Amino acid sequence: MSEIPTRTVEKRYRVHRKAISLIKFLIEGYDGLAVMTTRNAARGEISVFIAPGCEPIWEAIRKDLSKQVFIQHGETRISENHRLPDERL
Repeated sequence: MSEIPTRTVEKRYRVHRKAISLIKFLIEGYDGLAVMTTRNAARGEISVFIAPGCEPIWEAIRKDLSKQVFIQHGETRISENHRLPDERL
């Protein structure tokens, strides 16, 4: 049996500021894939918090999206200590 992924990955990007809403809309269309926040709208800085196990899907979407929209990877942060919502302390 394979282990269930438990790490959430935050990837920071710089994008064209007019593309922020498009990227957010695309991410929201993939229910449970990721959550995007805008770090600085004027500079086009966003963070994408990718759900455990969904990194390959996000990378495929990002790669395709980068053909149409400027999207430059900045920094990656990994959090190992997230719990599933039904887990007790």
